[in-house]
Amino acid sequence: MLQVDEKKEKSWKRNELKHFLTELISLVYNYEHFKDAEETKIQPRDENIPLIQIIDDDITLLILLKISLKEKVGW
Repeated sequence: MLQVDEKKEKSWKRNELKHFLTELISLVYNYEHFKDAEETKIQPRDENIPLIQIIDDDITLLILLKISLKEKVGW
């Protein structure tokens, strides 16, 4: 990425352009998927802790129940 100078026009050789674009695409991909990578880290679950599963088509209700359970019951 250091090889680009905004003020200077440059004719790219095919290999230079390929290398530059590969590096650029890699940076963009990593930037866009950084949050996804953080979310996919699975924390081990203690099997002795009770587990509850609530299924509903109302997302707002599910979020409210989740918050309520965390605050009042400590889940």
